[in-house]
Amino acid sequence: MLHDENVDQPANPISRELHDAFRMAMGAYKNWSRGQPEPKVNYWRELVTISYVCLLVEQHDERMPYDLWHLLK
Repeated sequence: MLHDENVDQPANPISRELHDAFRMAMGAYKNWSRGQPEPKVNYWRELVTISYVCLLVEQHDERMPYDLWHLLK
């Protein structure tokens, strides 16, 4: 989210590592085909499922960047 003085900053911001993992997860999701195992992405030097990354992101209150939101439409 772009910084705007009129917008409250989230109380629980997403770390850079989780931000990057979420972007990778969304890219992996877009390329995931039926019948394939759930994709995994790197998060803190460990391979984790994209659903795990999504569970971690759910615990935060930041808005999803528009480009990622649009990817999921």
